[in-house]
Amino acid sequence: YAEAQKYLQDYANRRGADLGMGTDASRALVNAANPGVQTPKGAALSVVSVIKGLERMQAAQVAAAQAEKIPPERYNEWRATWNRSVDPAAFAPPKLTKVEWEAKRKSMGDKWDAYAKGLQAALNAKVITPSDIRK
Repeated sequence: YAEAQKYLQDYANRRGADLGMGTDASRALVNAANPGVQTPKGAALSVVSVIKGLERMQAAQVAAAQAEKIPPERYNEWRATWNRSVDPAAFAPPKLTKVEWEAKRKSMGDKWDAYAKGLQAALNAKVITPSDIRK
């Protein structure tokens, strides 16, 4: 729970700051709107996985922009396009066998391309490793 609380609190604080919510009252509102350790254990662990994935996505996004040599004045436009082109779930992938990955690919249909692009971006940025996705 200590790790979950750390990630959840940090996530809430940064999201509030991103929204320009700098008062005590607004921080309290952001914290109340986010799950915490009072959330049932299974749900809290799931949320931590999602938050870690979002953090990894942000790191991969910066790495991808640097690799593509996106100038600062074009970054916001590029970021919006990039965000729509990847599946955020790919940054918190499950550990699957080769057969399970093939089944996942088939079950996702035309959504697989965005998922695969996200996985590749995460691997390229080294926010995940091949061992993070293989059983």
